[in-house]
Amino acid sequence: MGNHAELREESPISGQRTVTAAASVLVFVLFLGAQGCGSSGGTFPPPPAPTFTTIDAPGAGAAVGLGTFVQDVNAGGYIVGYFKVSPFDLGHVFVRSSAGVFTVLDVPGQGTLNGQGATAQRINAADTIVGYFADSQSVIHGFTRTLDGNFSIFDAPGAIATYTAGINDAGTVVGQFVDNNLAVHGFIRTQDGTFTVFDVPGAANLSVVGINAGGAVTSSFADILFVYHGFLRNPDGTSDIFDAPGVGIGCDPESGTGCIMGTGVADINGSGEIVGTDYATIGPRSFVRTAAGVFNVFTPPGTNGAGSSSAGINDSGAIVGNYTDANNATHGYLRNPDGTITRIDDPNAFQEANSAGTFVTHINATGAIVGYYFDAQGARHGFLRE
Repeated sequence: MGNHAELREESPISGQRTVTAAASVLVFVLFLGAQGCGSSGGTFPPPPAPTFTTIDAPGAGAAVGLGTFVQDVNAGGYIVGYFKVSPFDLGHVFVRSSAGVFTVLDVPGQGTLNGQGATAQRINAADTIVGYFADSQSVIHGFTRTLDGNFSIFDAPGAIATYTAGINDAGTVVGQFVDNNLAVHGFIRTQDGTFTVFDVPGAANLSVVGINAGGAVTSSFADILFVYHGFLRNPDGTSDIFDAPGVGIGCDPESGTGCIMGTGVADINGSGEIVGTDYATIGPRSFVRTAAGVFNVFTPPGTNGAGSSSAGINDSGAIVGNYTDANNATHGYLRNPDGTITRIDDPNAFQEANSAGTFVTHINATGAIVGYYFDAQGARHGFLRE
């Protein structure tokens, strides 16, 4: 279990390769114009630097607390999120095609008053979007929207509020709901509309975060001492409660200082690897947990006491997340499968001491990364890094 990693900057560095004598003639021919004569080796051109594309949804506000919140990108390059035009609205859903075409979606029945509107959470490989919305009575419902524009509106059984969190490529949706007694339960909804409700033993609160291709569902929950734990529900209905190593064991809710202790879960990939945040007494740290239950806790170099947190993982094992540096500025990170870490800063982000900077939200199967950044006025803009 390692806590150290090599930090790579966004600017690529050329790799130096020695060419054998047998291949020197071929190298000479290939690089004659650029390298000249008299050498048995050469410097190969570096890989292209990552490109950043700003994602501003049509109509998004441009002031503090407003702007574009990018949530997810699928393997085909479709991006979903929501935008805010008022600090009091829930949001407005958008989808951006791989060609850069925006579509603003009005979910049937969404309200237009303060606290009402809609958000998108995830998009699967079939371009089906999952999210939730507040209607004109401020009741929360779940929805899916297919590429051809068809919406399905749903409520979990017995729910007074239904919050979606994820969708897999089979169209199965997961999330949590609140019942009449204000108790929180998890749910699984298959594409044909069949619900499965599940509870976590000892949970005082529950936050479902995702489902993988095999149907494994993961979440975080708080116990009665306000300590968070990870929870995995396997496709066969069996479950596992887990804690990252070194987590805090509790805090005093009467202190007024506010704290989060325990294990926070963020995402699960097709192999069953889970990423999240280890809320340790020494500060938050990122973690990845293998399908076998082995933890690797890590912190990007340069992280301060505010720590780091994981946000997503793809099927190749590439992890994205965020951390705060010694100047209290926020950066995204990419942790490659070999353990090396690249800092991610959108070039347009306001990145000074104590600035919000750049936040990463997800990574797709091809390694495209999405998130949002803050400008000098405090408005949010989405980005795509490829």
